[in-house]
Amino acid sequence: MMKNGGLNFGKFSCLMLLISGMTLFGSCQDLEQAKEIFLSLSDIENLPESDTFPLVGTRWRLLGFGEEGSERIRIAEPSETDSQLWLEFFEDGTIEGRSSNNLLSGKFHNFSNNQFELLEFYVLSYALESGDGFYMTSSLKNADMGKVESKGLKIFYSENDRRHYMLFRHRHRR
Repeated sequence: MMKNGGLNFGKFSCLMLLISGMTLFGSCQDLEQAKEIFLSLSDIENLPESDTFPLVGTRWRLLGFGEEGSERIRIAEPSETDSQLWLEFFEDGTIEGRSSNNLLSGKFHNFSNNQFELLEFYVLSYALESGDGFYMTSSLKNADMGKVESKGLKIFYSENDRRHYMLFRHRHRR
């Protein structure tokens, strides 16, 4: 009798521990999702002289990720630092940049009107990414084109048969 009571108590304890763990795991996922911040494109200030704002010679910092046709973006993390998540385009057709923890490089072909085709993209170092660093690098690997628009630099890529973009804002010009 005692053995059965002990066994039932053990099963009950394991079940309660499992339920508590699942609840905690679910809560952590909810907190992670709750941290995502979305911003309407109408709340983003237009670039000064957006029709003539240069692609080349400007350091572009990643502001967020959007889906083509949507009027909002998800703000990229980390959002509080200028030393991460940036790209810079040069006259010779090369790109330099930084994700959260890695150096980036690439090549592009510049068309008129600040539009370009992304020809190649490389991650030059292999440190563990944080925030949206991994999402930025994987999106750039799937990117094919970009252009400077009134809200900033948009780099377009495909994911799950949908067109998405990364929106970059200028940080400084050389």
